[in-house]
Amino acid sequence: MDIALMREFLELVHYSNFTEAARSIPISQSTLSKHVQHLERELGCVLIERDKQRVSLTPQGRIVAEHAAAIVSNFDRMKRELKRDDGVRIELRIGGVFQDREVMRLFSQAKADLERRGIECLFDFRPNAPMPHSHELIEGHLDLLVLPPAVIEANHLVLGHRLLYSSPFVACLRKDDPASSRAPIGMADLRRMTFIRLVGNHFNDSWNYIEALCLANGFQPATRECFFNSPHELSMLRLDHNEVFVVCQSSLQDMIFLTDPNLVQTPMENALFPISCYFVEQPLAKNVEVFLEALENLLK
Repeated sequence: MDIALMREFLELVHYSNFTEAARSIPISQSTLSKHVQHLERELGCVLIERDKQRVSLTPQGRIVAEHAAAIVSNFDRMKRELKRDDGVRIELRIGGVFQDREVMRLFSQAKADLERRGIECLFDFRPNAPMPHSHELIEGHLDLLVLPPAVIEANHLVLGHRLLYSSPFVACLRKDDPASSRAPIGMADLRRMTFIRLVGNHFNDSWNYIEALCLANGFQPATRECFFNSPHELSMLRLDHNEVFVVCQSSLQDMIFLTDPNLVQTPMENALFPISCYFVEQPLAKNVEVFLEALENLLK
């Protein structure tokens, strides 16, 4: 069976649309349709139900999709292990909050440690995909996923994780706000305030964890959404009365706008932003095992 055909079928399963899947591969829509038909003839069953809008799987198609994902993942893992059979190179596909300064420091130090030992370490940093985070690992799209624990699904026993660090949260408030005089301040003290929610690829995971902390303290936070493409654009952000911007302390040095003299940074109590590194533990790929060993030496 052709691995390439299975990859194309999995793209179609992911997008549920011939046009979008063909664009992602990339091939023409008619070619993708012919390839799926070829796969159906080879397997002797109908894999998809076709209509003008979306593509849905038949019962046989769901079975094939499950096994195809495992076959492609194992094939890719085999190729990576063959490439590094000489023991001098590992490659890691990494997703999540890899733009975090502390994460990059740890990863850079682990990479330097491996290269001192004669092991070349190549990072392939990838933006978050529009699929559940655990699926990115289980289906073999990523080797490592760096995220706060509230974001990753907890119902997959094959996933392992290592805590990288925990950074305290800081509440950024206007100086004329009554809450700014309290230090430290608790998340529950902010229940009547409007939270600034940064929207964009760099910020969504952080907000999910902040929202989880609010819910744990018994309230759903009111929000004002602000869209930014990168942390460097935050100089344009201004807080109105009764607004708060909650950020982890490790990110403060990247927040240029916090030099605004009208703002004050108030430490928070019992509010930590933990970042963990997730991976498929059963089985543990050799490239991941080698890199985790270097990371754990730093974290001791």
